[in-house]
Amino acid sequence: MRSGLSRAGLVPASFVAIALLAGLGTVSAAQDPIGDRQDAMDDIGRAMKTASTIAKGSADSYDAAAAGKAMQTIASAAAELHTLFPADSQTGGDTRASPKIWENMADFDAHITKLEEAAKAGVAAAPGGLAAFAPAVQAVGATCSSCHDLYRLRKS
Repeated sequence: MRSGLSRAGLVPASFVAIALLAGLGTVSAAQDPIGDRQDAMDDIGRAMKTASTIAKGSADSYDAAAAGKAMQTIASAAAELHTLFPADSQTGGDTRASPKIWENMADFDAHITKLEEAAKAGVAAAPGGLAAFAPAVQAVGATCSSCHDLYRLRKS
C-alpha cells in the first residue's frame, strides 16, 4: 500500500521543514540580546588584549597583520552592539548593563560609534608600524573606559 506522500512531494516538504527549523534558530538567536552583546564584548576584550600585547612589544617583532586583525575584530563587534540593547533587555541573565544606557540611548550609541571609529583608525594605523599602532590602541582603550565608566555596572 502506498502512502499519500510521494517522493516528489517528500523532497519539497523536506526543504520546507529544514527552512522552518533554520528560521527557528535565527529567531532564538535574535531573542538573546544579552548573550549576544556579552559575546561581542568578549570578542572585543580578547582582541584588545591581543592589540595591547602587540602595542607593548618591540618594533622588531611587530606583526602588522595581527595588529590590523585585532582592530578589525573590535570594529566589527562594536558595529554589532548598536542592535543588541533593545528596551526589553534591560534585565535578566547576567547583565552588567546599567539602566543609564536606556535613559541615554543616543549618548550610549555615540560611544559605540566612537569605538568603531577608533578601531577603524587602528586598522588604518597597523601597517604604519608600532609607533603608529600603539597610540591607536591607547585611543581604543580610552574609548572603552569612557563608556564602561558611564554604562557598565560594577561587579557585585
